[in-house]
Amino acid sequence: MQKEQIKTIIIGVLAIGVIVLAYCAFVGSPMSLSGQKAAEKAIAYVNAKVLTGSDKASIDGKVVSESGLYKFNVKVAADSFPSYVSKDGKLLFPQVMQIEDIESSPSTSTNGANNTTIGNFLVSSDPICYENERPIFYFFGSQSCPHCQWEHPIIQKVAKLFEGVISFHENFDNNNDQDIFSKYSAQGYIPTVVIGCKYYRNGAGENDGEATETQNLTALLCKITNNQPESVCSEVKNAVDSIKY
Repeated sequence: MQKEQIKTIIIGVLAIGVIVLAYCAFVGSPMSLSGQKAAEKAIAYVNAKVLTGSDKASIDGKVVSESGLYKFNVKVAADSFPSYVSKDGKLLFPQVMQIEDIESSPSTSTNGANNTTIGNFLVSSDPICYENERPIFYFFGSQSCPHCQWEHPIIQKVAKLFEGVISFHENFDNNNDQDIFSKYSAQGYIPTVVIGCKYYRNGAGENDGEATETQNLTALLCKITNNQPESVCSEVKNAVDSIKY
């Protein structure tokens, strides 16, 4: 079943009866649930009331708080798309309209990124972010995400090369740095890699392969650290020189 077909089925069914059925399905305490618990209730509802065939939905990645709701990715077969659930677990929103989208140019991201560079990273207009005078290297991922599992050890290996030069924020199956995650992953996709708030990417570098991905990450870090440590950055000089933004 294709992604658009899945979304059409879910949206069509829930548009008619989601409010009444969800309240019946989720009667309980009016207190807010944890993000994980609310998302699990939503997934249980989708599997019981919407996807009656062999395909089953699951939570793909992290559950985050956004605009008074919990946002999470629903995965069905090989497809994944964002949905929202109320914090009491009683209302499911399989699709939302972003009001601010009409206020910005369709060709410009919220971070002013018009350019891409090596590794398919977007170039932000933001200044380089620091912690204790060291550029910050962020990684957001989850064990439940196969692309994150591929990217994670490469991120760890590259970060180790810059030990003492950068500040590494390894957000794997936790909810830290949500302000950064929300800013650079507007759709909530993982893995998300943010290099000094200057370069960012949603997704893994699997298409390039491990060797090229390692080189690209190293070069981008060298770019924001002024080629420090020299012993590391001298090995990827050509890649660093190719970064024009």
